[in-house]
Amino acid sequence: MVMMMQILPTLFLGSLILGTSEISWNRVEDSRRCRPWRTQRILPRPLFFAEIQNYRLVENYLHYWIDRPLYHDSSLRGKNSYMESMRRNIAIAREYGLDGFTILGNAPSLRNDWRLLLSVLAEEKGIGFAGMAGAVYSRVPDAQWYENFLDNYRIAASSPHSLRIGGKIVVWAYHAQFFPVELFSRLRLLIEKENLPEPFLFTIVNDLEMQKKFQEKGFLSKDEEAQFRALLEEQLYNADGIMVYPAGKNRPEHGEYAARPVQDPFYRRYTLPFLLELLAEERFSNKAVGAYVYKGYVNHLSGNIAGEYGSSAFRLAMEELMLLNPDIITFFEWNEANENTHYQPTVANGNAMKRIVRNYMSLLRGEPSLPEKNDNTAIPNLIVSSRMVLRLGENIEYEFLNLPDTEKTSLYSVELRLKDVSGAVLKRFPAEHFNRAEFKSVTISVPSLQFSVESILIPEITITGPDGKMCHYELRHMRIDPSVCSNYKEIMQPVREQLACDFRYFWTGDTLKAEVNSKIPLRSFELLLNEDEVAAAGDVQANGDLSRTVTIRGHFAAFEPVMKQISFEISGSPEWYFCRDHYRNAPDQLRQFENKKVLINYRIPFYYPEYFFIRYLPAKNARLKIAVDGFLPLEFKCSDLEKKGKFAQAFPGAIRLDLEIVRNLADIPTPLNRRKAQLQYRLAHGISDYPQAAELRAVSMDGKIRRMFIDIMNPSCKSTLKLPVLDVNAKRAVNVDIPQRMQRDIVYRFSPEHGALLYAPRYPEFTGELGGGFQYLEPFNRPRPELLKHLGGASAAPQWFYEDKRWGLHFDGNANYVNFPREALPYGAFTLQFEIRPSEAGRSEVLFRNFSHHDGSLNLFRHNDKLMMIFTRRTAQNKSELIRITTSLELPAGSWSNVSVAMDLENITFTVNGKSEKKAFPYQGYFFKPSIFGGHVYPAFAMPSSNTKFFKGDLRFIRILHGIENKKQISKKETLK
Repeated sequence: MVMMMQILPTLFLGSLILGTSEISWNRVEDSRRCRPWRTQRILPRPLFFAEIQNYRLVENYLHYWIDRPLYHDSSLRGKNSYMESMRRNIAIAREYGLDGFTILGNAPSLRNDWRLLLSVLAEEKGIGFAGMAGAVYSRVPDAQWYENFLDNYRIAASSPHSLRIGGKIVVWAYHAQFFPVELFSRLRLLIEKENLPEPFLFTIVNDLEMQKKFQEKGFLSKDEEAQFRALLEEQLYNADGIMVYPAGKNRPEHGEYAARPVQDPFYRRYTLPFLLELLAEERFSNKAVGAYVYKGYVNHLSGNIAGEYGSSAFRLAMEELMLLNPDIITFFEWNEANENTHYQPTVANGNAMKRIVRNYMSLLRGEPSLPEKNDNTAIPNLIVSSRMVLRLGENIEYEFLNLPDTEKTSLYSVELRLKDVSGAVLKRFPAEHFNRAEFKSVTISVPSLQFSVESILIPEITITGPDGKMCHYELRHMRIDPSVCSNYKEIMQPVREQLACDFRYFWTGDTLKAEVNSKIPLRSFELLLNEDEVAAAGDVQANGDLSRTVTIRGHFAAFEPVMKQISFEISGSPEWYFCRDHYRNAPDQLRQFENKKVLINYRIPFYYPEYFFIRYLPAKNARLKIAVDGFLPLEFKCSDLEKKGKFAQAFPGAIRLDLEIVRNLADIPTPLNRRKAQLQYRLAHGISDYPQAAELRAVSMDGKIRRMFIDIMNPSCKSTLKLPVLDVNAKRAVNVDIPQRMQRDIVYRFSPEHGALLYAPRYPEFTGELGGGFQYLEPFNRPRPELLKHLGGASAAPQWFYEDKRWGLHFDGNANYVNFPREALPYGAFTLQFEIRPSEAGRSEVLFRNFSHHDGSLNLFRHNDKLMMIFTRRTAQNKSELIRITTSLELPAGSWSNVSVAMDLENITFTVNGKSEKKAFPYQGYFFKPSIFGGHVYPAFAMPSSNTKFFKGDLRFIRILHGIENKKQISKKETLK
């Protein structure tokens, strides 16, 4: 039982910079390699699986998810795309050396994936790849749960390709720690009654209660130790295998937003030694050990983030797990787009995870770690990881990971330089030294506040070999945003996978033209603005010659899914096309209709947007008509939508239609499979005023990638202003200078010209929806039973009215609200202003909420005719706490009131009609979230009373400033008036 580990402490170092100012930074070095403390496994060699979801290689991942499969292929779309995606995923997983895939659980939708996996394996005979049955366990299993479990098990029993240990069918576990352990015997009995093969059932260490006790006081009493040991004994007695969570995470009260991976003291002090003792006993010698291994959890849609921090989250989990010498390891997950837990090759990760996974596999299997097929071994097996986007105040981190794939000593060095957009070197770091035969990571960390006036940092590295030869690589830039950052995904860049190609680009008026010339065939060539794909070489589905055609992207959404017959028609255009881009279903083929009309039996969803595209040749009298069965048709001139950019229609029964003119890439082109490619992009109205970092990205057919920063659209002016931000190192707010144009000032346009939208002219990405918010983890998506019970098919959109030469919105007090996108209210300093006229005296009602499913931050109410706030703040151990502040500021019924709430991370100031109250407020919100004006009282969380209702009254102004208004801004606005 030997553990070899070396982690050098954080060193706070000075700077070797060019220039006079000094930049502070630090480094952490990690070369640990753990060795098993458990000497025996029940299997001759460990098995490696990955949990696979039903995200396919053909989906249109653009503008909703933040990553996509590296080997995406739109040409596979059609009736066999499910099977072909599974087949290709299996082929890729075999390159990793995986032993198989497992399915998350036993729900009906997942059982279809389970059948699909086994059917593909039946075709691919003799490839040494298996399917492992999975089960999502319940705290209180009912009859339907048992039937679902059995149906899943029957599928496994019918296939020779389902994993077996000693003839027993293995059932992997999810949430099994909540399942009463004594009910495993019932499962065995039900399986036996059906004359099915015996099961090999896994459970998960149930340490929830003991973990709470441990967190409260830092240790377990002797009695509690005995209770926990007895609980583990009971689990081992009833199950055939036990799963552990080997690593922890830490999210302090004032610090980094993303939870950081840490060694779990409870696992080290109790779980690990107790399991080692019990598994060494004869009675438990036939029990297996397994685990889910996470590489991070980056849910950009929910705000719940457990950071990857380079590869450190994965490496820590693997090193800690190796102490138990596991029998089965399942990587969680292969292809989860919502949560970005990908082990599958992706555009952000490249093949980095394959390289890292194979290294650990070799270590556990006692095999030499070898280079990848077709690797250029003259280049070190080095992976450079960093964030794509960083919130100002956090730390800039670059991880350099050397993976040994030779036993021969060979020394090399790496020098990192950070440049600005002009190419000037802002910081040159001392060279780091590596031995290609040794595992080692070095992480360079720099406080980002030192670059508050720099929105872009471009890393460049020089690798010097033992012969003195140098290779230079410019890697993907990092964008620093002062207030908005939902993308916490790392970008992992293996140096061996840097694509050798030449980029050229030039401007012709307002059109950017670019081309690439590569030595090997290309899969894609794209232009991105702030990580969003806006143009590409090639054509598929809704893309087209944007210099000739106009493309409309639209989607229906409903509070409750419904089937409707819908027709689409464009008159007055010489040519138009229609296609659907289903997320779950095979898309329609792009086609022209002779009768100029498309009639579809349309399923209107609530969970994900399922887009349709209309492409047409613009004409003066072209008109679009969309008719939904049972409702009055929507008809308008196409040129009106071209000018507005966005339009939405709210139908009765909480159904809505959203339309927008496509300003970005509509769909992912089919693989180019050629060495040269061209693209062009025309700047147009309707894009954000916020500075846009432009980059070119080329991906080869074999997965190599080249990225190049080229320009900033809407560049910042030289003038700066002060912004309060959280310094995660000092754990307090500080005022820093930022370029003035990088402060978002969102003033919403009150006009019905955009229909059921509250349009944000300068920042269209933050446009509010009148009603809406039905999709995944938006405010009216969950909890479904509670929301359906109270709202049902009620109208969700407030109504426009015109009074005193101004437009306003009337809220009926039943279910009217405005839904604002994530981070419209920033996670940080803000000023929220609005003008309201309540209808009823004495009514307890919602004004504004930053909330959806998980806790957010600001909740404002009108309670007892006064302004009241309940704020969800972040505390230690990633917990939340409610802070209630009741002001004396009156909001009378029947009168207009100007309301302002300003928070600078130290104080919060409430103002109504010029009267102010200020409170000390050194807090952060819990998660970044969408926001709602006027509603959401189900469930009744963070409410002033059980009788709090939706807002009833009128709204005619709303503004969200990302920061605190200063005197210069006020005087400028007064001058403009």
